[in-house]
Amino acid sequence: MVFNRVSKELVGIALIAMFLFLLFFVDFTSLVNLHKNIPQEWLNVNTVFLSIIFEAIPFILLGVIVSSCIQVFVTEDMIQKVMPKSPIVAMIPAVFVGVLFPMCECVIIPIVRRLIQKGLPLHVGIVILMSALIMNPVVLLSTVYAFPKNDYVVYARFGITILVALFIGLIVYYCYRERNVLKDVEVSVQTRKKRVGKML
Repeated sequence: MVFNRVSKELVGIALIAMFLFLLFFVDFTSLVNLHKNIPQEWLNVNTVFLSIIFEAIPFILLGVIVSSCIQVFVTEDMIQKVMPKSPIVAMIPAVFVGVLFPMCECVIIPIVRRLIQKGLPLHVGIVILMSALIMNPVVLLSTVYAFPKNDYVVYARFGITILVALFIGLIVYYCYRERNVLKDVEVSVQTRKKRVGKML
């Protein structure tokens, strides 16, 4: 523990020293025209990278906030009450979660992970992950707009999504029906932390 405290102090001192060095010894005004020497292709890469980052960060934060609320306010008993008794039947409403709660992949992953840790069956969580991104009113409208004269594409897209999500859910159910992977991992990590705490 003493070593960890000393190492943290050294890291803090190093960061402060680096900041002071940059503040007093680096002439940032010479960097103003630096972009003129960079090829246009790399500037385009930088623009695309930053646009993706700035577009994704709000949704990632939203997913983390919702996941935190689930951790605090949702109990395992609540999940068990709303879940159908049959594990196969439970996959059917899971397919249509995206219709009720439009979410992108940045939001849905931390939410489903937290629900699985709270007791949601793993195969049901996988069905939600597989279907929520496409069973989404925004995606539905964009598909209709992209194919205004071909309703077959719209029906095929959502029909195939339902079939694939249910099929993968069945595979996960038959492979992992005896255990909840994320929940088991969370319990083992908590147990290990308790043992380490007792040793210290």
